[in-house]
Amino acid sequence: MQRFTPPAGINDFDAAPALYDTWNQLMGDSFTQLKTSNDLFDNYPAFYSPLNPPAGAAVVATPTWSGIPKGLTARFGADKGAELSDKVIAWGTQMDDEGFSSFPFKDSNGNPFANNGYRQQDEYLE
Repeated sequence: MQRFTPPAGINDFDAAPALYDTWNQLMGDSFTQLKTSNDLFDNYPAFYSPLNPPAGAAVVATPTWSGIPKGLTARFGADKGAELSDKVIAWGTQMDDEGFSSFPFKDSNGNPFANNGYRQQDEYLE
């Protein structure tokens, strides 16, 4: 990135081209001010101006997401739990090699209703 341009690539500044320079300066100054306004920002290398990215190779992080059902991660570990959290299980599935079980909804004759299944959801997130 060589300069800051208006958001969404708008061209409103075409009528007054000097505004492109003003915008670039304002955004650059904002990054500098924020970075130097608090010593704590020195500990956050991910906060930087895109005009002056940090030197060196980028480091890729894989953050964990706490919304994966804890019941699955506790039984199968984070990787398998994440995979299983998106698996639709038919109601009435008995214990299988992945440990799922559920009880089917039954009609008045004791026959299971046809169903679309469920996904284990034991965590609440907003």
